Amino acid sequence: MRALPLLTVACAVAAGTTALPAHAQTKSVAYSATLAGLPVGSGTLVVDEANGAIRYRVEGGIGGMLGFGKFAATASTAKTDRAPTALRTSWSGLFGKGESSATLAGAAPTLRYAAAATSSSGRWDHVVRFDRGAAAVERTEVKEEPEAQRSPVTDSHRKDVVSPLHLLSQVMAADSAADIDRLCAGRSAVFTGLTRFDLEGLGRTAAGTTDNATRCRMRYVPVSGQRIDPGARPPETRVFEIDIVERDRRFLPVRIAFPSRLGAVVIAAQSVTNGAPATRAALD
Repeated sequence: MRALPLLTVACAVAAGTTALPAHAQTKSVAYSATLAGLPVGSGTLVVDEANGAIRYRVEGGIGGMLGFGKFAATASTAKTDRAPTALRTSWSGLFGKGESSATLAGAAPTLRYAAAATSSSGRWDHVVRFDRGAAAVERTEVKEEPEAQRSPVTDSHRKDVVSPLHLLSQVMAADSAADIDRLCAGRSAVFTGLTRFDLEGLGRTAAGTTDNATRCRMRYVPVSGQRIDPGARPPETRVFEIDIVERDRRFLPVRIAFPSRLGAVVIAAQSVTNGAPATRAALD
């Protein structure tokens, strides 16, 4: 389950850094994923816009050296302060199986966030209520192998935090270069109900690519709740990169890269098309 937060972040960024003008249209981006240079999966981002409402859909699969699994995320918003943002994510396979959903409204929403997952190392199921930055665990259950240990989560770790779904809604608000700058330079304290980690923006620079992409660098910093490996080796702090291009007032993620213990993971755009994709994302 350790890789799940990074997968969540990748999905959130892919679903959230696209902005669209007011008229109705659909845009699709096809992605491929590699691990240490070898193909391991594919995915699709679809953005639908009509009458001021925007709907994002991300789905994909992984295979090869990583095992097999799939993930999906959907989000929709009317892009106004008072209109609700409906968010839903699900995943299965390598990273366990689970889903979560919520409806948010206003600048500081109250959210009841439920999530559950299973993996080869155990099962967790929890419900967390977020209210103006404080997280209260209503129910939590973690069943793992007897030798599995996690760093302790204290009351202080649940203050001034957002849920992964809050994070996704914040990222979805990006509709200008200034918003991208804030994304790349900000810091978010994230609590999933099981783990607490920080996302630290390291700023953005020119990626030096032919499509004139801007490169956003962010650091994933584990804080508490992560599994402790045998030998008491602490969880890893990792830096990942997101390349974003602007096309006709749209901000599209064209590359997401982060390290893993098996090698560098790179998710790269292969095509950008108008209209819905002809086929669904499939495993390589």
